Amino acid sequence: MQGLLDRTPEELLAWAEAQAWVDPMRRTPQRRGEGDVWSQTVKAYTRLFELDPWRRLDETAQKVLALAVLFHHVGRPTTTEQRTDRIIAPNHAAYGRRITRQALIREPIDYRHRELIASLVRWHPVPVTITKRVRPQATVIETSWRTRNDLLHLLSVANSLVCEPGAQPALLERIGQFRALCRQMNCFDQPYPFANDKARFLWFRGALANPAARPPEDYACEVTMLVGLPGAGKDHWCREHAAALPMISLDGIRKELGVGWTDDQGRVLRVAEDRFTAFLKAGESFVYNATNIDRAMRRKWVRLVRQRGARIRMVYIEPPLEVIRRQNLGRAEVVDDAVIDQYIEKLEVPDATEAHEVVWT
Repeated sequence: MQGLLDRTPEELLAWAEAQAWVDPMRRTPQRRGEGDVWSQTVKAYTRLFELDPWRRLDETAQKVLALAVLFHHVGRPTTTEQRTDRIIAPNHAAYGRRITRQALIREPIDYRHRELIASLVRWHPVPVTITKRVRPQATVIETSWRTRNDLLHLLSVANSLVCEPGAQPALLERIGQFRALCRQMNCFDQPYPFANDKARFLWFRGALANPAARPPEDYACEVTMLVGLPGAGKDHWCREHAAALPMISLDGIRKELGVGWTDDQGRVLRVAEDRFTAFLKAGESFVYNATNIDRAMRRKWVRLVRQRGARIRMVYIEPPLEVIRRQNLGRAEVVDDAVIDQYIEKLEVPDATEAHEVVWT
């Protein structure tokens, strides 16, 4: 099957036109006098290829950005509200990221590229709103680690060039200020250069006022947290890379307690937390092997790790979906496809802001 990033811009547009997520965009108004959301998206897509900075990107980055433009307003149909004097779509970028991920997870595209596309969708409003941010320097540092600021800049330029002519100069000026601030903070074409992993970890938790500070990297122990869908290969990774470490496995605890995947997981999680805390108190490094696909749940475990002065490393595992389903059939306890689909709907891939180290295998 031809990969999405192997297609020409014309083929990508033809692919998108045939997708179910486009239909709601065709029925949703953009702004007064600007037509529907999809028509405006196609105009921005066309303008993108006229930009000299886009032509200077490598081919993969060009296709990633092109797909991000096609998806960047996909959350508007869910969030659009028609007011008396205007049309708004609050939080459409956050909804858009989830829709983008769900749409692309079943397509022939590497998940690293998918997540970059989804992150551009999530953060695309930032350049045109940078002057309204309370802490604009902090904002560009954050986006440099959550996505790519150089691509975010180009997406915003293409989008602004199809707005009403009277609004374009102000929009482009703000986008220029975003680029200038990124360059000032040394994070336009790279993530902000924190002094070390601990500095980044603490800064993203509001525990380090100066992002240029260098806190000492001394840890009581290290926790390796696996993240991945059922059948992704987490047990295999443990055997290959962490066989010498003790492990907390939710599958193992379920087996001990006789609890199934669709049963109440309360007892399983309580046992896991007791063991998690015991290892931390003992200062012993260990592996936590569970799906951990929910960001809020990961945050809970990370909080425990930080309280004990330990280091957290997340390892995300995602083979192609057909491989996940095939490997699931070889598990001791097979998970129903319907349950896997539910996990896919809830999937939140960890990024580098969540831990001292995040590894995408």
